[in-house]
Amino acid sequence: MPTPSDEIEQVAALLRGDALRTLLVRSGVAVDDVRATYVRLKPGAGALVAVDLVHRTVDGVTTTPGYLRLHDHQRAAELARKWHADRTVPTPLGDGVRLLDDGCSVLFVFPNDAEVRGLRFVAEPDKLKRLLAELPAIGGAGFRVRGRASTFERVRYKPERRLILRARLALRNDATGADAVRHVFVRFFTDARGERLHRLMVALRAGGLDAAVPEPLGFAADGKLFVEAEVVGRELFAVAGGGGGDASAVAEVVAKVHACSIDDLPLLLPDDVLANALEATRALARAAPTLREQLDELEARLRAQVPDPAAIAVTLHGDCHLHQFLVEPGRVVLVDFERAARGDPAFDLGHLCAHACSSARRAASQGEPARHQEFAAQVVAAYRAARPATALTALPFYTACGLLDRALLPYRHLEPDWLAQTTALLQAALAQLAPSEPAQPGARAPSLFAAAAARSRDFVFYPSTANAWAGYMQDHGGQREYGVYDTATHAFVARVPEADPALPGLRVYAARGEIVAYRVGRRATVRTPPPHAAFVKLLVPSKAEGVARLWQLAMRAAAQTPGFPDVPQLTAYDPTLGALTLAPLAGRSLHDLLRSEPVLASGTLDRLAAALAVFHRSALADQVAAAPPPRSLAQWQDLVAPHDAALAATLARVRAATEPVRTADATVGLVHGDLHDRNIFMHNERIGLLDLDGLRLGDPLDDVGNLAAHFVLRALQRGDARRAGDAQATAWLAAYARCVPSFSLPAACAATARTLIRLACVYRFRSRWAPLPPQLLEAALVWGEAAGRPQVAR
Repeated sequence: MPTPSDEIEQVAALLRGDALRTLLVRSGVAVDDVRATYVRLKPGAGALVAVDLVHRTVDGVTTTPGYLRLHDHQRAAELARKWHADRTVPTPLGDGVRLLDDGCSVLFVFPNDAEVRGLRFVAEPDKLKRLLAELPAIGGAGFRVRGRASTFERVRYKPERRLILRARLALRNDATGADAVRHVFVRFFTDARGERLHRLMVALRAGGLDAAVPEPLGFAADGKLFVEAEVVGRELFAVAGGGGGDASAVAEVVAKVHACSIDDLPLLLPDDVLANALEATRALARAAPTLREQLDELEARLRAQVPDPAAIAVTLHGDCHLHQFLVEPGRVVLVDFERAARGDPAFDLGHLCAHACSSARRAASQGEPARHQEFAAQVVAAYRAARPATALTALPFYTACGLLDRALLPYRHLEPDWLAQTTALLQAALAQLAPSEPAQPGARAPSLFAAAAARSRDFVFYPSTANAWAGYMQDHGGQREYGVYDTATHAFVARVPEADPALPGLRVYAARGEIVAYRVGRRATVRTPPPHAAFVKLLVPSKAEGVARLWQLAMRAAAQTPGFPDVPQLTAYDPTLGALTLAPLAGRSLHDLLRSEPVLASGTLDRLAAALAVFHRSALADQVAAAPPPRSLAQWQDLVAPHDAALAATLARVRAATEPVRTADATVGLVHGDLHDRNIFMHNERIGLLDLDGLRLGDPLDDVGNLAAHFVLRALQRGDARRAGDAQATAWLAAYARCVPSFSLPAACAATARTLIRLACVYRFRSRWAPLPPQLLEAALVWGEAAGRPQVAR
């Protein structure tokens, strides 16, 4: 019996150069070309290599699928003899199963398959048409399947696993002369899975998912064959990758599947998931011994963090990822329930996140933008919001297991850069799990941050659900080096702003002034010098038009609404370059004012509150979009956890104390979206606002609480006691309350607490302010408690 190293060498030798084609031709297989498409190692029992065989027929050049089983000489000879005795199906390439000249490779040509027995009947169109016509949902009303007018297309053939066909069935009722057409998918398995799948989908549709899963049309061939109606729609993978898609609708479908009570599904325990993950680590270790150390660490972390098997068991899709959703106006459909089971809901969501991470990395490696990872995070957030009782505490474990599954695929699919792809996905899996040795409180991880400090460099990164966090390194002389922090490799990748392909205007305007802000691939701001001093905001061109429209609406509101804050004037807009030129705003920022006047006069706060109250109730609210759901506190915790386990643990305790607080229903009005002291300008009696990119319809108290939290932050940054910031924030809330009769103090306190938690996460990744996060979380606890107290007199 071959050893694992024998299996690897067999595959490598077979795929080297033109060896595979040479072997087939020498063995009498008349191929013009052959393409290996897939490799599956069978530990201790050989390997499988799927191939596309290109050959000539009387109708021209065609491609037939097949595969090779690789064994030792004795086992290969036995396998070939057995299949000749079973009367293999003849093919245009001769014998459907044959032993090749190397003595250790057995070729199976479709429809011959060692495990998917009966495939020959499904592969013959005439037999398949008769079989389908026997199904009540297709031929039960007196219809027959017309021979020549019906067509079949092979969608996927996975050797020794399954065959999937797409069919256009032309139906005729000979008694009435009526014609009909049905578009269906036909799935054929190695076992009676088709019957189980039919029962499952009937139950799901009856359980409230009738429009969200395909219509099952029946099963045949002892349950091996299953037929379902084809769903017309776009793959969510493509929609989400381009920045579209409704995450809430997707989360609702997943939640409904989980809510269906179906007892006859196999139970998927955490130990089963761990066993599958460890099988993947061993396969990778055989394929690439250089990954051994990384795989050993990943195995140790997985074993140490296996979830509690007593977690709630729900109905799982079992293979949840963005390719499995089809979308059309007003409808999201989830397909392919072949792996349905019962288990922890975090399993489905973890695999969704893992697939999205893998997809985003693949797109990034090809220089293409992709939003899959961001979209998956939005789905998880929407799921948490819809099912707050579902803790999803095991999400990191299942995400890591999903990433490990994905890490094996580049090798299986013979991708040229498979080792680099696999290494990156293993790093991403490790990042999901706490180190096998508990992190010391206050320790800086990963190593990039410690290395930056050792080199006397400050860093600022903007945490993101994507794998690359925009930010910069800065020496103590103030010289910045912009780039991204790769969360998988823990490396800083420098980027030249002027060469950013997503911001074509930056190359033009950087030469005319000074870059004062820049986030890779997203936005930049350039300050141009006198005599035509201005600020040029540079955006991705496809997004700039929407921002320019918001700015024009705000300018009109400022001109027509008494008391509305001043806004910078948009003096020019270049849609091709995504460039908005803005005149400077008169006065000084509130941030600068707080440096000289840490305790603001009540008159200053009253003017600010009055202007903001006018802003919030402006009619402009009717012309802007609703605010998207913000990143949840759970998502922030997930971002922090791989880098600072101690802070994440504190954050979890603070969330537990503050999130249960319930406040009055939110009011609705115009929201700035990023209201803090740097975006507020004071000039005589006038108030001005910067950065109007995020104007939305939402709860004005989000703005109010955001500014209150920044008063606390600035006090801590000045080195003052936290109570000084609390006092300033309290005075600010009182000033706003005097201008807004419907003001809810508990809701404002809750919004302040949420912002403080978010700021703690943000400032964890700014080296200069490393001591602040625990203090900000302590402040969040205080403000969260205040949210639960009775409203005080103004």
